[in-house]
Amino acid sequence: MTEKQYLILVDMLQAINKQISKIGTHPISESWLNKKQVKQIFGYGETQLRIFVEENKIITSQIKSRKFYSVDSIISLIEKNITNTNQK
Repeated sequence: MTEKQYLILVDMLQAINKQISKIGTHPISESWLNKKQVKQIFGYGETQLRIFVEENKIITSQIKSRKFYSVDSIISLIEKNITNTNQK
């Protein structure tokens, strides 16, 4: 991993932590986010979020009509998609 990639990853993780801190200190907020929060983190809409879930890239838990998204799987998705922008 290059230094530039590392700094990008750190920025993304800080953004995720900032979003998580906005939702409070309840223990569930440290491990799970709701759909609105995940959409804000990625800046994506319903369709892309559904694709992530269908492709098992983000782990979910559903309670009746509410779906929650695993913070660990979101971080993992970001880490797995680090690209080396220096390669051509």
